[in-house]
Amino acid sequence: MNETDSPRGDKTVRQYQLGPAEMVLDNGPDGRGPVDEKEEAPSSADSTLREKIVEHLFIGQLLRLIWSEGIRDIEVLKPEVDRAGYDIVIAVNGVVRHIQLKATRKGGKRNRVDLSTRLTERRGGCVVWLVVDEDNFELGPFYWLGSDPHLPLVLNSTRIGKHTKGNAQGLKAARPMMRTLSRGEFTRFDSVVELRAALFNPSQPPAAALALV
Repeated sequence: MNETDSPRGDKTVRQYQLGPAEMVLDNGPDGRGPVDEKEEAPSSADSTLREKIVEHLFIGQLLRLIWSEGIRDIEVLKPEVDRAGYDIVIAVNGVVRHIQLKATRKGGKRNRVDLSTRLTERRGGCVVWLVVDEDNFELGPFYWLGSDPHLPLVLNSTRIGKHTKGNAQGLKAARPMMRTLSRGEFTRFDSVVELRAALFNPSQPPAAALALV
C-alpha cells in the first residue's frame, strides 16, 4: 500500500493506493466491517438480507390471510435477544404462537434442521420450515412442527445437535440444548391457508395453558 497526502481546500486528505490483493476498508451495508467488494460472493454477502425478506414475506402472507377473514386482533412481536429458540411471536384473537422459522432453497438437499429445546418452554412453541424459490421469493410448501397452541411443543428427537465447525482435531462438539430433526418429522402443508389453520385454530381450552409462559 502506498500512502500520499493530497491537499483539498483547507484540509489534507490522506489517500491510499491499494495493491491488487488488498481490501477496501469500508463498513459493509450490514455493518460487519471490512469487505472485499470484488471477491465477496452474493450467497454469503446477502444471506442476512435474504433471511429478512423471507421473514417479512411469510408474515405478510399470513397476516393478509387473517385480515381477509375480518380479524383485527393481531400482534406481531420480535425478541431483542436470540436465545429462547424462536424468531417471532404472533398472536391472533388471543392465541399466541412462538415461532421458529427455518428456510430451505427450492430444490435444495437440506433435510434436517437443529432446534433449541428452549422452544418447548414457550407457550404455543412451533417451527415453520419454509421452502423458498430464490428466483422470485415464492414461498411453499410449508413444513410444520407443533401442537395445540395452548400446549407446549414436544420434541421427540433424541439426536443432539453438533457445532457446524470442528475443533483443531476436526471433532464437532455436541450442543446439548439442540436437537436435530429430519423433514419427515414435520407435517407438510402446500398452502398458507392450511398452515394458518394449524397455527391459530385451537382444539384445547385456554385453561390448559395457565402454567405456560
